[in-house]
Amino acid sequence: MGFEQWAKRTVSFWEDLLGRGAHVEVPEAKPMNVYRASLVYQFIGRDKGVIKPGEGFYDNLYLRDAAYQTISLAHAGYRDAARQSLEHFLRFQGDDGFFCTQKGQLDGNGYALWAMVEYYRLSGDLEWLRRVYPQVKKSVEWIERARREEKNSTSPFYGIMPNAPADGENLWDGKHHIVGYDWWNLRGVQSAAAAACALGEQEDAATFAKEFKEYRECILRALDKTGLIYIPPSYEKRGTHWGNLEVVFPSLLVDAQDSRVGATLDHVREEFGGGFCEGIIRWSPRRRPGHIHPYMSQFVTNSHIIRGDYEKAVDGFYSFLLHTTSTQGFAEGINYGRREAWSDTVPHLWAAALYITTLRNMLVREEGQTLHLLSCVPVHWLDDGKRIVVQDAPTHFGNAGYIAAAERDIVRLQLDPPRRRPAQKIVIHLPVGIEIEKAEVEGKAVPAYNRRALILEGQLARGPCVVVFRIKRAAHGTPMTFESKVAAYEAK
Repeated sequence: MGFEQWAKRTVSFWEDLLGRGAHVEVPEAKPMNVYRASLVYQFIGRDKGVIKPGEGFYDNLYLRDAAYQTISLAHAGYRDAARQSLEHFLRFQGDDGFFCTQKGQLDGNGYALWAMVEYYRLSGDLEWLRRVYPQVKKSVEWIERARREEKNSTSPFYGIMPNAPADGENLWDGKHHIVGYDWWNLRGVQSAAAAACALGEQEDAATFAKEFKEYRECILRALDKTGLIYIPPSYEKRGTHWGNLEVVFPSLLVDAQDSRVGATLDHVREEFGGGFCEGIIRWSPRRRPGHIHPYMSQFVTNSHIIRGDYEKAVDGFYSFLLHTTSTQGFAEGINYGRREAWSDTVPHLWAAALYITTLRNMLVREEGQTLHLLSCVPVHWLDDGKRIVVQDAPTHFGNAGYIAAAERDIVRLQLDPPRRRPAQKIVIHLPVGIEIEKAEVEGKAVPAYNRRALILEGQLARGPCVVVFRIKRAAHGTPMTFESKVAAYEAK
């Protein structure tokens, strides 16, 4: 075959693959191009099902990266691919129950637990969960032992993970106790409790719930002893921010409105190393001044989405897009003064995974027994004549979908709710800049929860319906778009 035939065949292959997943459509070219490219990069990075975050140095399975990557594929509707990749996690569990791919990374154990159980939540694959449950249980037993190595109950490190090296926090000497290692193993216990409940293992569920409660109390007590109002990278108050930021995302370990969460987000945005640069968090500013870390910023952006910090979340989304390549890829880190990506880690596929999940969470996300739709979308996506489409999107409740079509004074949402395990509530949000004046469901007036949200409960949350919002648009200047973000950057 000649070039034209091979080019046509290649395009057909990728278009076919992209067409198999959940359908996501937003009315802006750059976010859509990056979404599709991020999926392509993820599949290129899978070697016979082994999911890897890149080439060269990253041409290996890293449990941290792989957990987010695998779940991003599940979020995008590729359940079979996600399950195939998860199977490779299982061979990295030691006889002691500890999941590990890179020596010293104690959080990898929690990442593995979360990913295995989150896959079940998104797929409903109870048979698979039952098969891996013995390994889940064995991993929790490792956590129980590891966090009890410190026997002195008056120690500031009582009940938490032992000291260990941490590359993300840039603390390599192994002398520090890493907060993110605790968050992730706590999340692992949380996930195991959910697995036990799903399988009817009530005794285990009660044991894991008790362990979660006691473990969290130990973590919060250790944080209190630091004397800080925010959550530091290590209990010794050293290191650069990393895993400590993953406290409400990807699952709630404390209340999203906890004062420590807000203080942590404020600290990294406004103070740490001089605050955000180009809308991006700094990485190890004392040791590596001039370096920013785009994908780690998505821990912050997703926290803002969950907390309802609309403007900060939208800004974080576009700041992430600002730091993409001409082929829609992400760097791992950037020396912003020289506009150089770190070594040869482009495209970095943990970043691609976080983009897929971030866009998904803006459009559809779970929180407990509640399904949130349109949590955080740029207001111009609902300009007159535009629409947002989500179809067959996996959630904890089953596949969900909707078409949100906007007119000048109306937003009409055609809802196809999940049916596998109906949500107790479905919350439909509208962006800042649009206020609800009146809401109707199937032609009947219903009261809005507030000026920007409507809650559907009971039967209204169970069946297909059409929701019509009569809206008032606020007068505003130029809305934030990718183009406006680029223009603002170039103006500097």
